[in-house]
Amino acid sequence: MTTLDRDSPNTMGALVDPILAKYDIERRHEWHRGMKKVTSPELHELLSGAGFTSISIKPRAVPRKYNSPEEFLQHLEEKDSPEGVLKDIPGEIREKIRKEITEEFRKVQTLEGTGFGNITLFAIATKAKEEM
Repeated sequence: MTTLDRDSPNTMGALVDPILAKYDIERRHEWHRGMKKVTSPELHELLSGAGFTSISIKPRAVPRKYNSPEEFLQHLEEKDSPEGVLKDIPGEIREKIRKEITEEFRKVQTLEGTGFGNITLFAIATKAKEEM
């Protein structure tokens, strides 16, 4: 199983959140479809408490690259995207926010694309088959 590490820095949020705050828009804190963010020790405790053994948890950086501000904005506006923070913002305000995000994106843009990401916890565990 995988889940997000709660202590992982949110680089996408660091760019977007201050801009949204200027317009009194609060971003959903659970960007990943209600996925509960936990730390590695918390995940180990949850799995152990559920009867799992041989628990292995490995954190991995999972970057997402965007080659242009337009590509990044498209991701922020996708209806089915958990990061779709712009999808429900009224048009006039959304255009102002889009311009500001584009400006900030260009400040951090590199030739290789601009990366945002998080730390994902990859867990493998076993559970004995329960007798009936």
